[in-house]
Amino acid sequence: MTDKAKILVTRKLLTVNEDRLRADYDATLSEDDHVMSADEVVDAAKGMDALLICVTELLDAAAINRLSDSVQAVSYTHLRAHETSLH
Repeated sequence: MTDKAKILVTRKLLTVNEDRLRADYDATLSEDDHVMSADEVVDAAKGMDALLICVTELLDAAAINRLSDSVQAVSYTHLRAHETSLH
């Protein structure tokens, strides 16, 4: 068991970045680099502390509001807080 925060990363990153994520977090990284649907992201986010979501994953306010209560942080380059209950 680890005390590291659990993070979901939806797309492939540079190896150096993935290595850093593995070192610093209990990271779940994309294995096949496919664009995840909103339902896939919501399902994969169960039990995660944080999400690193690529701009290719199009999550609307409804999908973001369905995220697990365990999710404490979302890094999403085009997140608009006024469209969610995260503000």
